[in-house]
Amino acid sequence: MAALKAYDTAFGKFFKRLETDGINKSQHLFMFTSDEGDHFAGGEPSPAGCNGVTIACTYSKIGEVKRQLRGTAGD
Repeated sequence: MAALKAYDTAFGKFFKRLETDGINKSQHLFMFTSDEGDHFAGGEPSPAGCNGVTIACTYSKIGEVKRQLRGTAGD
């Protein structure tokens, strides 16, 4: 839980820094994924009421959702 809170704080600082350079979610899509390991593929978390910070969540459905995102240049 402490590591997740540290990541949350670090990402907050990261996005704040990008915002000072005019980079924000209104004109960019930010996507973060794991390279290996379990992948969240949807479904309801367990136990009910978990929040991933103070109460850890687990998911019974894991897998990958594959998508190809096409840009406007170099496709």
